[in-house]
Amino acid sequence: MRVTAAHKKSDRKVGDHMFNKKLIFASMACISLTACSSMGMQQNITDLNNAKTNLIKYNQHQVLAWNEGTEERSQFNSSPYKTEIITNECAPSFREPATVIINNLTTGISFSYEEYATARDSAAEITAEFSNCASNHNAIAEYRFVHSENNEWVTITDWVKQMRNNDFDKKMAIGKLNEAREKDASIRKTIGVITAVGLAAVAVAAAAANDSNYAAPAASSYTNSNRHWVNSYYRADGTYVPGHWRSNPNETCLDNINGC
Repeated sequence: MRVTAAHKKSDRKVGDHMFNKKLIFASMACISLTACSSMGMQQNITDLNNAKTNLIKYNQHQVLAWNEGTEERSQFNSSPYKTEIITNECAPSFREPATVIINNLTTGISFSYEEYATARDSAAEITAEFSNCASNHNAIAEYRFVHSENNEWVTITDWVKQMRNNDFDKKMAIGKLNEAREKDASIRKTIGVITAVGLAAVAVAAAAANDSNYAAPAASSYTNSNRHWVNSYYRADGTYVPGHWRSNPNETCLDNINGC
């Protein structure tokens, strides 16, 4: 089978079309992957913020007290008498500093290790003071923070530990999110460069195809046989002019290839 210039031009157009499709699909795939990564990180932060809000819902206070020597302590075998005494005598001095600890770890977006360490030490200190106060009344007592919705409870020391873990996970997620965003921006920039280079290559290939397959008008008996080739170019207004033959100048324009 004879391969003509028309066949070559057709094959080149098909190849350019496939190149453009692959370039577009690759670009969309990269952007989609980075976008999904960023969305995943953002969802992680949202979940952690929800968890932090959930911890704040431990806002109901509960005091339970048992007689000294009680080994297995539960809400059901606590002493109402001792509980009332400890609530009146020991709880007020515990409630105010505990509230300060909670506010210090929940008012900002995040907190430093120093702030956590201060809250941890303060929680341990007021818990010890509360226990000593109960001991002075021959009782064993717990000061609990009860969840306002599901009735779970934590001590102030456990609450501080949970806040520390939550804050650490959040900072890790933010770091990963920023890293994913940087990669996303880098990939988008690279895709833009590749796309521009690819389109330029296709334009050059198309121009070359136009030049190599341009057929000059058939010469008549009145056409000047002296001619020269003019390479393709762009006019000032951006119009593309393909390569073509031009008659050499002489004393008349009547024998020019394209006429006067």
